[in-house]
Amino acid sequence: MDKFLVKISKSKKNTKTNAEKNVGLSEENLHSIEKKRSKIDIVPNTKDINQIQNAVSSDVVTSKSDQTTNTLLESDNFIQDPGEKSTNALILFSSGFGPYQPNNIIFPQHSGRKFRPEWYSSFPWIEYSPSSNSAFCFYCRAFPSNTSDPTFVSVGFKQWSKASYKSFPQHEKSFGHKEASAKLAGYKSSKKSGSIISKVNTHHQQIVADNRAYLKCILDSLLYCARQGIAVRGHREDEDSSNKGNFLELLTLCANDNDIIQRYFIEKEKTFRYVSGDYTNTFLEYLANIVIKNIIDNVIAAGIFSIIVDETQDLSRHEQVAIIIRYATKDLSPAEVFLGFYETETTDGETLSMLIKSTFVSHGLKIENIRGQCYDGAASMRGSYKGVRARIREENHLAMYIHCNAHILNLCLIDLAKQVSYVRNVFGTLKDYETKKSFFLLYQNQIVREK
Repeated sequence: MDKFLVKISKSKKNTKTNAEKNVGLSEENLHSIEKKRSKIDIVPNTKDINQIQNAVSSDVVTSKSDQTTNTLLESDNFIQDPGEKSTNALILFSSGFGPYQPNNIIFPQHSGRKFRPEWYSSFPWIEYSPSSNSAFCFYCRAFPSNTSDPTFVSVGFKQWSKASYKSFPQHEKSFGHKEASAKLAGYKSSKKSGSIISKVNTHHQQIVADNRAYLKCILDSLLYCARQGIAVRGHREDEDSSNKGNFLELLTLCANDNDIIQRYFIEKEKTFRYVSGDYTNTFLEYLANIVIKNIIDNVIAAGIFSIIVDETQDLSRHEQVAIIIRYATKDLSPAEVFLGFYETETTDGETLSMLIKSTFVSHGLKIENIRGQCYDGAASMRGSYKGVRARIREENHLAMYIHCNAHILNLCLIDLAKQVSYVRNVFGTLKDYETKKSFFLLYQNQIVREK
């Protein structure tokens, strides 16, 4: 390409065509020479660039120099004459204008030759400048590059004797013109159907929407299991299992009429499904936090409240403290809400009172708003000096203590059952069985951990 450009530049400086030497010939002879030379391969051989140029030229608006067009250009402050260099060609193209191709004007001669309007149809990218009596390339002016010929971009071409058979075809085959034509075609296509960035962005938005819809289905299924109080996981959840648990079986059922679940869960369209134990535990934790936040908001709106606290051991012999809050709603009806289980290592009054206080502080509840505290009869809870009851009243003397009525009834039934030997023996046997079962489970879990 460099050798080719050097050859052209040398030929411009050192040689002259026969048409230039024969400037004095008659107009008819010149036209006959032009017709003979126009037959010499003036159409580019590259099919791709022809398709691009046809796509561009088919939609480019050819400007006429009539009075209506001039009025429009003046009102829009557009001067299409490329010789004026007042308006960028890309701005003109973006505004709906194409190459400036006036017809109803007098074309002045230069070196005995003049511009011919027939070139508009042969080379649709040509535009003519009446002010400088020269031709420009609209495509190269709209998208200039380092390889663009400055003659057709800024200087202006006026060697009319070499136009149709040499200069125009050579420019049309040049790399700079092909690049500008491709850019113009791509720009026109992007204005019609949207740019690649917008298409990618639209596709990304659709993927995000589908992912969120699938995640919502997962959360709805987990929320259903939580509300119904049924187990989420199954004993065996592999592909060969006949019962994979409530959660997975529910998703399989919903896939029959839900396209998102069918694609993501059944057909495994994505690499993720969000159904493993870690994900479900995380989602349940998020759902629980939302429920607790709603509970705390209602309690704070009520202003004052009472607490019900009790502790018990689970199968792993860990002490679990249950905290319940009782408050009055806006219509003054009582409401009891479960705040949660909290593990503690010891059950003395100081540890339990600190657990209650830290839990309330973490949720934004104030000890000063407690008006009642209800516990069982254990010394660590109802103790008058070192129990939870006394430690709460040190900070809030309005927190009245009430012995749990359900616990009182339970104590009465236990004392009554002890008076009947048959009943006492049955409960004693059940208690021994439960104790042995707990020890056996602990031993079994320890063996599994050691393995």
